[in-house]
This record gives sequence, C-alpha cells and structure tokens, in this order.
Amino acid sequence: MKKYIMLMITLGISSSVLAEDTQFVNADDSKHSDICIAAVESKKALKLKATEYRYSQAQIDRFSCNGISIEEFAKKHRSSSSKNLIQVFSFDNSVGSIEADICIAAAQSNKMYKKIKSSVDKPASFFNSIACNGVPLKVFANKYGNKSFKS
Repeated sequence: MKKYIMLMITLGISSSVLAEDTQFVNADDSKHSDICIAAVESKKALKLKATEYRYSQAQIDRFSCNGISIEEFAKKHRSSSSKNLIQVFSFDNSVGSIEADICIAAAQSNKMYKKIKSSVDKPASFFNSIACNGVPLKVFANKYGNKSFKS
C-alpha cells in the first residue's frame, strides 16, 4: 500500500511539473497578450479574461498572437510539452489603417507582408516610410516575431 501511495504522489508531482514547464510572458504588457495567454490555459480562462477586459468574441477573433490566430496559438501551445519561456505578443488593428495592417503582416511573416504589399497600390517609398508604434517597419517586424523580415 505504501508503494502504491508513493507512486501516486510521484506521478502527481511529475504531472504538475510537466504542466508548468512552458512559461508564457506578456512581452508587450498588453491586454491582448493577456488574452492570448488565457486562451492557452483554457476556453473558460479565455472567456473570463475577455469579460474582465470587456472584449467581444468578434474583437478576440481579430487578435493575432505571436503572428498566428488566437485559435491556432491556443491549439499549438495547449498540446505543447516544451520547456520554453514563450514571449507573447498580440496584434489588433483597432485603428483600421492600412499602415497598421502592413505592420502586423510584416511581424507575422514575409509571406503575409508580400501578400499585403501586392494588394496595396503604393510606391516602394510608402512602405519604406512606415513606422509601427514609432519604430521603423523592419525593427518592428524583427522585434515582434519575424526575425527574417525582408522589405
């Protein structure tokens, strides 16, 4: 009986350690990133956090977490058993500008950036002059997920 109890205690400790191996850090100190982190925790945690911050489901559906949709982000990290520190960034074009869309696309991937760039009828100088949150587009893209950004 003692061996059985020790085995159960050991399994309980091991599973709790595994569950806490991946640590998420709100790297941009935003409500959006808090919601991304809650989405990984559970659907209930996501709903509670959204209610706390007064976000509608439609608003949450527009969020991007580390360059992917909130749904993909949650699915990817719920099943992850990695032992990493994950910095979480969230993007939402709440102002509705094309420049913000370009910034978000650049941070997501070169493919997304090229796609939006080809859909916007602007000269190259327009794209070279874009600043995202006060920093040049390339710096922004590199800092928030797209380390291999090419304009």
